[in-house]
Amino acid sequence: MGTRNFDLGARDMKAAGRFALKQGMSSFTSIDTMSDRWNLFVDYIHEHHAIGRMEMISQDVVIEYGSWLADRVDKDELEVATAQNYVSTVNRVLEIARGDNALQISPTQDCGIPKRSGVAIENMAVSDEVHNLWVKLVHPRIAAMLDLQRWFGLRFEESAKFDAYTA
Repeated sequence: MGTRNFDLGARDMKAAGRFALKQGMSSFTSIDTMSDRWNLFVDYIHEHHAIGRMEMISQDVVIEYGSWLADRVDKDELEVATAQNYVSTVNRVLEIARGDNALQISPTQDCGIPKRSGVAIENMAVSDEVHNLWVKLVHPRIAAMLDLQRWFGLRFEESAKFDAYTA
């Protein structure tokens, strides 16, 4: 192969992954977050496969990484969502770097990472009595926000930005 790391402008896979993210994404926060996740993958493949070039990464290597993450989830060392996000980052970086999604894998189907339940296990809501007490104790604007959050399921920021006149 004539290029290294898909000619992204870096010999180091961590830097090449960051360059790929900068090429394919616009949010600096997402780039930073995904770059950190990509770096964990690079550390893994250096340690377990002695791979030093992105061109040498195969689908089997990515699946093995995902399976390793699934084992960490099973041992309660990692949350399901975190493991899925790590695999998704590897998918995205390789997609941008290669220009295709030939190496893309499913965290749940290919790696055995459990699906996210998306269902709260424990009800964290306060009783109506406690809610009403707080509504009486706080400033009327805060009370309105608390009611919006409770009765419409709004998050804090949504309730703070709520415009009753246009709603």
